[in-house]
Amino acid sequence: MLESLEGKVALITGAGRGIGRAIALALASQGCSLAICANVKDEIDKVADEIEQLGAKVLALCLDLSRREDCVLFVKKTLDRYGTVDFLINCAGVIFQKPLLEQSLEEWDTTMNVNLRSYFILTQEVLKIMKEKRDGYIINIASTAVQGPRGDLVAYGVSKYGVQGLSRTTYDASVRYGFGVRVSTIYPGAVDTSMARSLDFLKDEKNWILPEDIAEAVVFLLTTPKRVLIRDLVVENCAV
Repeated sequence: MLESLEGKVALITGAGRGIGRAIALALASQGCSLAICANVKDEIDKVADEIEQLGAKVLALCLDLSRREDCVLFVKKTLDRYGTVDFLINCAGVIFQKPLLEQSLEEWDTTMNVNLRSYFILTQEVLKIMKEKRDGYIINIASTAVQGPRGDLVAYGVSKYGVQGLSRTTYDASVRYGFGVRVSTIYPGAVDTSMARSLDFLKDEKNWILPEDIAEAVVFLLTTPKRVLIRDLVVENCAV
């Protein structure tokens, strides 16, 4: 029997557009209460309106996840509003298409801070809550970039390798210390988002994965019975 998501609290980063927005709307339609954030106020406010139209509760914040204070504040505000966190979906991401020798240290730091460091900070913060009730689910959005790294996506590719490692070490910690928290990683291929369409090598892509496809994968994981763990879920483009 599938698990019910009714009344669960989901914390989602990068929810202002693309994959994060699609996940937020999908979970709202399943009866979840949402805490969502993005770094553009107009975008996150618009998504909050869409969620409310679905009849779900929502806390929407404009935050800079490269700052530790904002990551911690996101969890604190969620607890103030709902009292708990059941699901964490780390989805925020940035990308710079630069060859290795042209990648600036500032771009590297920005990528690592948003794509990996924020995932680590938020994971630490929510685990403090989840371990007390021995229940919870953390889903990290990585990329098929870890299968075929590109020399013009240096910081992005390395950050996604880091997400993979974070997921696996987090799950090991959950088992080792009895937290009772499941952890999964989703590896999307070319998803039809503004970020992906900004990349030169995808300009001729015809078979885009839709953000809603990734959202369906998240719902599938969260509703899968607790006795089952799907550690890695790869969503690749179909060559038709």
